[in-house]
Amino acid sequence: RSDPSKDVAVAETVAVAPPCAMVIFGAGGDLTKRLVTPALYNLVTAKRLPDGFRLVGVDRTPGTVEEWRDNLTRMMDEFVTKGGGEFQADHLDQSAWRWLTDRMTFVHGDFTNPQDYGRLKEHLAGLDKTAGNHLFYLAVPDRFFAPIVAALGAADLVTEQDDGPWRRVVIEKPFGHDLPSAKALNAEILKTLQE
Repeated sequence: RSDPSKDVAVAETVAVAPPCAMVIFGAGGDLTKRLVTPALYNLVTAKRLPDGFRLVGVDRTPGTVEEWRDNLTRMMDEFVTKGGGEFQADHLDQSAWRWLTDRMTFVHGDFTNPQDYGRLKEHLAGLDKTAGNHLFYLAVPDRFFAPIVAALGAADLVTEQDDGPWRRVVIEKPFGHDLPSAKALNAEILKTLQE
């Protein structure tokens, strides 16, 4: 049987994530609304995200950061009132939600347009408190995985220097549709990224 006092001690020593800009490709999509945003909200309420956290939405659909925030707020309110998705809560902590929405920015961009990655790079350079660390989350259909990774590489957005800011790319499933397509996708991605 576990000792509850030890469980509390372990929970209190869990580190807060390092500062970073998390860039979500597919910011207006279902995956972002139903899974990624609720997970980020849960991290905020658990006090696991640092003050130097920024959330950048990238989507092919034109819009503003205000429209993106409003859309996500409606979805989160709907989860609370009607249930659904992976997020189960009886209320939305407005202070925690505001903490997250205050850190949101939005960049309209075509996932296959190299100039849009240049604009994203400029946008990221203008963010404060992130220490230059970037996490790219690909919440997009799998046909965009390789083109986005290649474009990130071409824009010099995923290059790491020794003792410099870190770069990470998270790729949602499905990672290929069978073993040969998964191997082909992996080979394509490894042209730009290191595991």
